[in-house]
Amino acid sequence: MRPTSGLAGLMVAIVGPALARSVPALAGALLLVGATNSAMDLSMNAQGVSVERHLRRPILSSLHAAFSFGGFAALGLGLAGVVPTLFRAGADQPGVSTGPALSAVTALGYLGFLAGPPLIGGIAQLTSLRAACAVLVLAGLLVVVLAGAAAVPARDEASLHRGGAGSLAAGSAALP
Repeated sequence: MRPTSGLAGLMVAIVGPALARSVPALAGALLLVGATNSAMDLSMNAQGVSVERHLRRPILSSLHAAFSFGGFAALGLGLAGVVPTLFRAGADQPGVSTGPALSAVTALGYLGFLAGPPLIGGIAQLTSLRAACAVLVLAGLLVVVLAGAAAVPARDEASLHRGGAGSLAAGSAALP
């Protein structure tokens, strides 16, 4: 899937919640919005990995930074490099095709995005807002401590041009 088809799907799906006339219809429409948004996100990251491999130098962080700066200005600057690093580390796992690897990283990211706010809210409800905010600080420190685990290994020519049915090099997202 190319980013433009994901965007087209999201543009169509985003109308669904406004047209929903019942709770089940709203739930279905929101599920469709989430699915198309995830598909667009996955296709953009797959395209970014493909461009990065074509250029033979790391640029995924730059692509994510440009998106982040455009959408969120100065918010989250300290963690702006985490997501592209995780996508690159996932895409470069030996023995795993790029598509499934990026899908797994994307799914875990959305899990954190969806589960984080209720967990923080639950902690605040059970204890205090101060304790809930402390959990956020500890989570940030955990990112710093575990950052080395997502380090990008030195890539050789073979890893830049992996073939196979599940790789980007063989898919429609690959560059010539």
